[in-house]
Amino acid sequence: HLFQAWRIHRHRGDADDEAMVIDTLADVFQAEGRLLDADRLLRRAEALVRDIGAPRVRARLLLRLGELHAMLGDLDEAEVLFGEALRLIDKAADRVTHAAATIGRGRILVNRGNFDEAMPLLAQCLKDLGREADGERVYVDALVALSTNFALVARGEKLVMGGLRYAREAAEKAAAMGHWVGRVRAWVVQVRGLLLLERQDEATHAQEQLERVATEALATDPHLQRMMVEVAWCRYLVAHGRGAEGAAGAALAEAWEELRAQLALLEGSGYERGFMSNLVLHREVKQAVDARAV
Repeated sequence: HLFQAWRIHRHRGDADDEAMVIDTLADVFQAEGRLLDADRLLRRAEALVRDIGAPRVRARLLLRLGELHAMLGDLDEAEVLFGEALRLIDKAADRVTHAAATIGRGRILVNRGNFDEAMPLLAQCLKDLGREADGERVYVDALVALSTNFALVARGEKLVMGGLRYAREAAEKAAAMGHWVGRVRAWVVQVRGLLLLERQDEATHAQEQLERVATEALATDPHLQRMMVEVAWCRYLVAHGRGAEGAAGAALAEAWEELRAQLALLEGSGYERGFMSNLVLHREVKQAVDARAV
């Protein structure tokens, strides 16, 4: 039906509606893990709205492209795309898109290890959104992004505890609105933060909650399978912390298998190296696999 709608709008010369159909079709491909196909479609949609002069719609498509290239580990291109989206957006008129692009920039900084630069950017983003936006998914995403910055690097118990508070709030709000990605990631942050604080029993309990939420998320939307890398990696960290090396090895093997399946879809694209080396999670999994092989 989407392809038929695309043909109809293209035949009519209705560029705006054609772009929106392409955007929806890109959603389908991205959900299936076909990121390269989604990229090609979003590029076409962005070109269409650029030609007809629709800056607000174009900004949202640039945001989508930025998020997709961030997933690919193509951080330089993602940074350009987020920057272009921010240039087009009137923050007062489209606070949600502006915040989403800012969160994207913050995640790039985190993946590059620029935690101190990411902190004020993400904190200001959360402040700009304000409490009146706490029913929006982007508010949860901002909470998760900020708390992730705390949980990935130990900079004192007080800061990690602050990150855990943000993550708990994110988990509660995500559950209320059915935001499964945000909910899973909020529990990932809690597991990792508790491990940083060496609170092994609480981390084990948080991992149990993460497993439950991830199972529910997959039952609701099987396309969330790619997130299971994060879940299995947390399972590995918790088991390793307990000294349960058998369980740790099994969890690491599961994370690696899912990661390799995602990498296989990028074969021959030129994105493979960045996908494995530019994203913190992927680097961590690869390093652990290499270490166990030695």
